[in-house]
Amino acid sequence: MPKHSSGANAPSLPETSRRALLGRASALGALALVGSAAPVGAAVDVTAEAHPDKALLAAWAGYVKAQRAFEYACDVLLPNGGTDADHEPYYQAIDFYGDQIERHQASTVEGFAVQLRYLFAKKMGCMASYQAAIYGEPVSDELAATLAADDLDKMLWGMAQAATRASRA
Repeated sequence: MPKHSSGANAPSLPETSRRALLGRASALGALALVGSAAPVGAAVDVTAEAHPDKALLAAWAGYVKAQRAFEYACDVLLPNGGTDADHEPYYQAIDFYGDQIERHQASTVEGFAVQLRYLFAKKMGCMASYQAAIYGEPVSDELAATLAADDLDKMLWGMAQAATRASRA
């Protein structure tokens, strides 16, 4: 699959799934669950032309949205697991934005924080790491125990946290 540099080329979720996703989320009062893609720690308007990490921050926002849509689809739209074909549009969107995050070289502390959080979540590969690093939720007991057992994972998480705090200053 060719690499794309523009969000205009991003894979889209199936129209019916998107409609169902938004309709159900609204009815449940949970629209913020799938609609909020504010990057953890982002206080900068990523649409501002002058921001040096505009593309990276936009990729992060897309990645967060794609992850939330995938999780919602798994929990609500496809509660019986679905098929690989049902999940493919979500995987494509996640991979598309992940590739952009990996490809861009951060120019700011904010961009660096995003890449560290992404790297940490991908390296750990568990739901608890995604919840903490991508969604900004508190570290779970499971993740805390894992970090306590591995100094390098703990160091990477500490770096991601420090960069996020620095980007907010």
